[in-house]
Amino acid sequence: MTITHAAATPIRESWSAFRGSVFCALLPVILTTLLLAALPHIITLPLPPGATVLDHATIEKAGALPIAVSLPRSWQLYGTPPQASVTYHLEFPASAVPERDPVLFIPSFRQGVDARLNGTLLEPQASSFFSTERNGSYYLAAIPQQLLHAGSNSLEISQKRVDGWISAYLSPVYLTTAGALQPYQKFYDFIIEQWRAASLALQAMIMISVIAMTLLRPRDRVFYWFSLMMLVSFLSTVAGYLLPARETEAMRLYLGLAQMTVSLLTIGLALALAERPRPAKLTIAIIALPVLLLILGSQKLLPIPVVILLAALMSIGIMALSSTIVLEHYVRTRDWISGIIAIPFGLSILFGLNDMSMMFGLGQGTRMLSPYIPAVAPLAIMSILTGRLVLSLKQVDGANASLQRQMADQENELRRLHEKDRERSAQAILEQERTRLMSDLHDGLSGHLVSIIAQSEKSDADPGAIGVSAREALDDLRLVVQSLDLGDDDLRVALASFQERCGPQLRRIGVQLDWSTEAMPPVTGITPSSALAILRILQEAVTNAVKHGPATRITIRAQADDKGAAIIVVENDIRRAVPPSGGYGLSNMTKRARSFGAEISFERGAKVARLTLHLPPTLRP
Repeated sequence: MTITHAAATPIRESWSAFRGSVFCALLPVILTTLLLAALPHIITLPLPPGATVLDHATIEKAGALPIAVSLPRSWQLYGTPPQASVTYHLEFPASAVPERDPVLFIPSFRQGVDARLNGTLLEPQASSFFSTERNGSYYLAAIPQQLLHAGSNSLEISQKRVDGWISAYLSPVYLTTAGALQPYQKFYDFIIEQWRAASLALQAMIMISVIAMTLLRPRDRVFYWFSLMMLVSFLSTVAGYLLPARETEAMRLYLGLAQMTVSLLTIGLALALAERPRPAKLTIAIIALPVLLLILGSQKLLPIPVVILLAALMSIGIMALSSTIVLEHYVRTRDWISGIIAIPFGLSILFGLNDMSMMFGLGQGTRMLSPYIPAVAPLAIMSILTGRLVLSLKQVDGANASLQRQMADQENELRRLHEKDRERSAQAILEQERTRLMSDLHDGLSGHLVSIIAQSEKSDADPGAIGVSAREALDDLRLVVQSLDLGDDDLRVALASFQERCGPQLRRIGVQLDWSTEAMPPVTGITPSSALAILRILQEAVTNAVKHGPATRITIRAQADDKGAAIIVVENDIRRAVPPSGGYGLSNMTKRARSFGAEISFERGAKVARLTLHLPPTLRP
């Protein structure tokens, strides 16, 4: 027993804490909803002081004896014939009527009302487009002094059936002056006319805004359901004003089914707010249920009053389901948007029950409250849209700040990687240049040095031969050093340096050098390695011309070939009829040329030998 009690205690404590949390979360929403629902019954519009109040009358109905009644009074019209009416007889002395600008004022009535003073019809103030006899209005008419009798006066108020679905209502009658009533009349105009007009305009603006937001944010299902609700609600409200004032079953059926469609759409909105998946059958139900009831009513399968009653009851039940969904989400997440939308949902239920009670004569309300739901809902929708906009902006600002931090981190990382990559690239270039330089020195200078060493170690060393080898080594070293400072467009500079160094050497041995490079087209992609290779090809060509010509005249010219590509031609005269065995080292020069994408061609005639170096527009690395 002890173990069971110990185990049950934490469960009871958790349940108590949960109930307390739910109560605290629901209390603000429930209290706000009840307060707004009670306001129409608590607050009464002000009336001018000093007015004469007529609140006792006798009524006459067809086939019934007159009876005394007190005002306000309501009577149920459901099931009565279309011509049903009642006449109120009120008596008052002439002294009860003000002498200056007297008016008759009925603060609230439903159904059609005509007032006759001593048998003469009083002309009422013209009503506006938004003032409807079925939803409740006020009656105001001037009292002509000539109609008043010196003694007792008789006032007959006839109340005729306009809409059999709503109970009739008549408030007390007030006799006052136009000047005294004018400031108070503004309250009535605001509540009955201006509020409804402003509500309709507000509905239109919010509907357009929500539809625009839906088009801009198609993935946000909240805006999608809001736009559908606002569209159907707006069209049904406009239709309610445009339809004839006199009752028609078709009009009532249309309005009832439109209201049920709006209620069905609230389920989709509630699910979207609660971030729940939308059942696939919901879309079918939104279309199928109103269509089914329309068929049942239009085909007389069920009496239209029964269909309308079913639609009203289903609307209230659907709104209760939507309220449950958003309230559960509000309790679970404390999402204030769900709390706000729960208020018009709850008001729709309470106002619907209030209006149904008035339809069947169970309630004594002065006005139908359902028409005011479209005025309250836009305010809630504006709050929600503003809240979602603020949340979206906060999310965007947070995302921007996060992206800026990430971009800063990425920039720092890229900067670090760039520095590291640049160091690696510089190291690789240095290593590549070191390797190239070692290769160039090995291929050229080292061979000459080995030859010098070998010649100097002989017992019969020839100083002249050693000097020639030393000069060749020095020339090769100069070529290597010169190539280190060459860039992409420095081929002309390299050739000019070659001319300055080669010309004096040839003159010392009696060989004339003719040089021309002005017509050479541009060649790009020059690197120290390719420049050195070109200079070595030219050096070897000149050396071969001197050795194997033996040449007395060497011509070097750079020009464009038939295709516009650059070529370097080396020509020399020949004094031997038979070419020496072994050729002019063409294989070595061809290998060097192909290393950077060039080609070598050689022609030997009886008196002239010509070597042509064909260069591409851009040398290959």
